[in-house]
Amino acid sequence: MDGVVLGQGVNGTLYGSPVLTSDSREGMAMYFNGNFQGMSVPNPTGVCIGNPEYCPEGHTMTFWFKRQPKEGCSQVYIFNGGSGHSSHQGIMGKLLGDKFIFRERTQNSSWNVRVEEHNIPINKWCHLAVTWHSGIGLAVYINGDLFDIEDTGEVQDPPNNSFKDKLHFSQMKDGDTSACRYGNFTLDNVMIWAKHQSQEFIKLIYYNFL
Repeated sequence: MDGVVLGQGVNGTLYGSPVLTSDSREGMAMYFNGNFQGMSVPNPTGVCIGNPEYCPEGHTMTFWFKRQPKEGCSQVYIFNGGSGHSSHQGIMGKLLGDKFIFRERTQNSSWNVRVEEHNIPINKWCHLAVTWHSGIGLAVYINGDLFDIEDTGEVQDPPNNSFKDKLHFSQMKDGDTSACRYGNFTLDNVMIWAKHQSQEFIKLIYYNFL
């Protein structure tokens, strides 16, 4: 199960003083209250989330997630790129209206998976996994089960040549000034692999924490 675990040699910068909480899946988790609280993590060495063009084997991110309501806002949960058409390359997960949108953007293509809000209920721990490979597509798993996959990316025209050197949680950039983008959620056991992992592997990670 070799991968990068945030907090074990890969540490981030906190904004707005999010807090550690014992309301977790294992040990302590990080709670962001939706009020200008976020975290930025440098792209770990050997993990190519910041520039998917350097991901010949794809990549995988898994984490435990418990969200709280925040009315009238398009909350950002994970951001490295892929927001608007001209945004950076990378991965994004956010709540927009009544749907979660997960997106992966490379120089020439963009993949999108939409998840109806009720599939990730409020105030309940869910295990989420996002896998991507240029030849397989973008897949989202909820509690060990495949929810959906987009295997064919949309053509990115013109090509996008920009990418970020950080992975953001609850914000789109360091010290984001848009109050509505900050998410109200708890995050635990974030793991990243520079490889597209199988459904069997995702299930193993999920059941390992039950």
